[in-house]
Amino acid sequence: MSDDAPALVLTCSRETARRPSGRVRRAVSPVTSYVVQTFITLVGVAVLAAVVLFAARRAGIGRPTGPIELVGRLPLEGRRSVYLVRVGSTVHMVGSSEAGLVKLGEVPESALVDSASPSDERRK
Repeated sequence: MSDDAPALVLTCSRETARRPSGRVRRAVSPVTSYVVQTFITLVGVAVLAAVVLFAARRAGIGRPTGPIELVGRLPLEGRRSVYLVRVGSTVHMVGSSEAGLVKLGEVPESALVDSASPSDERRK
């Protein structure tokens, strides 16, 4: 290449730019570009979270395991309830309120009956 050969100069206005394919592309404002990138990232994170939650549910993460089982619940007022909780072979009566949880006592397992049988006996 010689020094006296004309140099190829490309000029682009701020509004349009030519792609190598010959098509004209309009310039996008930085704010629009930022909003589009943020939206795409948000959708990507939401899809990833949904996939992780679905996989965790299928794997059984978060399911109750162990020796604790909720036997019954009696709501007293808006934020107060009495729970029967089976831990191993003992059944504990627990009260809940705004102040927290309090053990009220223990109930013998023989005193527990199915929830359908007492109401059936009262109707007769």
